[in-house]
Amino acid sequence: MTFKRFIFWSHLTAGVLSGIIVFILSLTGVILMYEHQMEAAAEKDFYVTPEPGQTLLSADELAAQVLTDIGEGANLKFRNDEGAPIEITQGRGNRWLMNPYTGELMGPGATGMRDFFGWMMRFHRWFALEGEGRDTARAIINAANLMFLFIIISGLYIWLPKIWRWPFFKKNLVFGRNLPNAKARDYNWHHVLGFWSLIPLFFIIISGSVFYYPWANNAVYAVFGEQPPQRGSSSAPTYEVQVAPGDMISLQAALDTAKNFDDDWNTIDMPVDPQNPVIEFTVDTGTGVQPSKQTDVFVSRADSSILGTFAFGDNSPGRQARSFMRRIHTGEYYGFIGQTIFGLASLAACFLVYTGLALAYRRLLQPVFRRRKANNQVNIKKP
Repeated sequence: MTFKRFIFWSHLTAGVLSGIIVFILSLTGVILMYEHQMEAAAEKDFYVTPEPGQTLLSADELAAQVLTDIGEGANLKFRNDEGAPIEITQGRGNRWLMNPYTGELMGPGATGMRDFFGWMMRFHRWFALEGEGRDTARAIINAANLMFLFIIISGLYIWLPKIWRWPFFKKNLVFGRNLPNAKARDYNWHHVLGFWSLIPLFFIIISGSVFYYPWANNAVYAVFGEQPPQRGSSSAPTYEVQVAPGDMISLQAALDTAKNFDDDWNTIDMPVDPQNPVIEFTVDTGTGVQPSKQTDVFVSRADSSILGTFAFGDNSPGRQARSFMRRIHTGEYYGFIGQTIFGLASLAACFLVYTGLALAYRRLLQPVFRRRKANNQVNIKKP
């Protein structure tokens, strides 16, 4: 057996063993493609129109209302969109919307849409199981993910021709027309989709392994000679300002400074901490999930000056690479276009599984059924 034939059979075996799991991961990935955009669209129903004479409440009034209704440790998100409610978060999973004109709590928002995508995400990660079943599901998914990595690498090796000629590329880079049968169609689709989706699928799988395996996560930092940081730690600077509580500028004045930092801001996050002499705002000019478009702005409440900033590029190379891995998995790092490309690659993976299993069936099982059918016909003819 030649080495290439050995790789082919290994490729086929890995595809058969992991095909169903890879199909589930790919299909749920397609469903999750525009998660944030669809949630945002669903929450348009919660946008408010002011009554005549109503004006927006100040950040100080909103913070006071939050402390009364919710308590400490909350965070406010302001959107640069007329009528948009204020988003309040506290801890993990606690979320409310607030009317920016009255301070009235409007509930958690589009719960139906968020619950659907939350369940879909859990199914994508561990089949939405709980307890010990979750650990088992994660182990199965992790193994299938690594097998898929071998599949696409070995598939490229098998795909590469011995002699580079245009007829080969025309046959394997473009969807064929008037193909003679289903087998030829599946062969054509498998090669064409495999080639064009190779790069995004490679990043999807590699980044997925970083989430699943501690050794893969550690390897990202090791490449840059760094140690993985402790969970929840930050490399952002800290600032101290001496100012009496009665001499502090208003939260609204500090918020206005953050807004003026970048006129193209889409959202600004502000912690509800009225007694803190330094407010750390997060100014986002992207979609909300692009770390490269987020900047922490530290504003002094002594004089409304900006003490400093901390952007994505100020992180260590290891932290930047790890953050990149987090958002490249969904393509969100590159915004809507990236999401679309990576979502289409996931859709292509669904067809790769289907065509791969169909070709494997014709190669492995169909001859067996034919021989059995032929033997039965022979036995029937015997007297």
